Amino acid sequence: MTVYDKTVNKIRALPEPLLNEVNDFVDFLLQKKDYKNIQVQKDIIESLDTAKSGFSDYLQNLEEYETKLVNGEIKW
Repeated sequence: MTVYDKTVNKIRALPEPLLNEVNDFVDFLLQKKDYKNIQVQKDIIESLDTAKSGFSDYLQNLEEYETKLVNGEIKW
């Protein structure tokens, strides 16, 4: 017998008031899972935004450096 089957059998044996509690707990578990997925997505987006902003500064600084090199304002 699988864990699923064991769990379903236990749930079937519960009286109605406890079924409401089990149902609430299952909702909690599902929301918790969704929250973790949402949080992971937010963390990834934040990391990408940070990386992009840092990279754009780097590119701007690199372009300024190259321009100064070309104009002879600085030496290699």
